[in-house]
Amino acid sequence: MTRPVTVFERVGEWKAAFDAIREELTPTAMRTILAEMSEVEGVAQLSSYMSLARNVMANDRCAATVAAMLTATGIKPVPVEYEEPT
Repeated sequence: MTRPVTVFERVGEWKAAFDAIREELTPTAMRTILAEMSEVEGVAQLSSYMSLARNVMANDRCAATVAAMLTATGIKPVPVEYEEPT
């Protein structure tokens, strides 16, 4: 018989899954661009900044939901290594 999973273990599993999914949906480069755009002032940049910010936030919400579904069903996050096409 296995012991019950603690809240901290469950949150840790969710966080690991969230981090993996989040990175796949929104690469670090996109987050860097968003951070750099937030420092630029001007009306011309406002619409593109808001579009990118909405995209990043939507991806993060999606990652959080998928991570919750994966950990709730007992699926453990496993790193995936992609092979470069030759």
